Amino acid sequence: MLPAGQPPLHHFQLLDALRHAVIATDTHGRITGWSTSAELLYGWKSEEVIGRDILAITPSDLSRTQAAEIMETLQLGDVWSGDFRVRRRNGEEFLASVTDVPLLDDAQRLIGIVGVSAHAESRSPFSVVMSRFAEACDRLWPARVTIQLDLAGDVVLAASDPHLLQLMALLMIRQGAALERGSQAQIGVHAVDASRFAAFTDIPLENALEIRFAWSDQGMLDSPLKRFVSTARSEPYAAKLVKMAKGVLLRGFDQTHWRLMHLILPKRDCAPT
Repeated sequence: MLPAGQPPLHHFQLLDALRHAVIATDTHGRITGWSTSAELLYGWKSEEVIGRDILAITPSDLSRTQAAEIMETLQLGDVWSGDFRVRRRNGEEFLASVTDVPLLDDAQRLIGIVGVSAHAESRSPFSVVMSRFAEACDRLWPARVTIQLDLAGDVVLAASDPHLLQLMALLMIRQGAALERGSQAQIGVHAVDASRFAAFTDIPLENALEIRFAWSDQGMLDSPLKRFVSTARSEPYAAKLVKMAKGVLLRGFDQTHWRLMHLILPKRDCAPT
């Protein structure tokens, strides 16, 4: 669990439900929070790692220099995202998809870092990815998130599964308080309408998908998550994940005043020009 004084774990419940490890450190790299999924992924219990240097726990021997360089980037306030070789407690090494987010105080000084990581899995059919996402959403917000797939056959996206799930989770987490108040969310997936989006992206739209997020609550941004979202610099966080997913994120409203986000993503055999 993430202790008092650090971003509460409930901000990351959706990622934890998706089996993504959530690890918090202070500005010196000492571990201050270690989620349930971190215990499962890395094999260490929370009480065994709290207070220890993150560089001594998760990076492989070959990755330790890179990890130190990443820490320097985070200490400058920048988000880092990519694939990184890590190790479990038993010495087993594997490649993880990682996103590290710096946390800042009101004076924009670094006060800590939260890292999210998962196995860098091969790209799964998108229906499988969405099934995992739907199950995790239903655990947190039963019967409040509706997902509709309008796809001809199975599709594999260019984005890796972990970075895509981290991005979708971030978009949902920002509206978590509204869902807890009883608001509804709709997620629709379909081929992109080239006439609507051609002016906004260089992605070849004939080979892309749109994930349309819609929320009914107009007061959602006034949520208990607002302080964490702003402190974690959510815009660079989302922008980095959108880049890792090789997509484009567009925002707006529809005629019924639902708040919308349109995530345009290329299929695996399609890349931005």
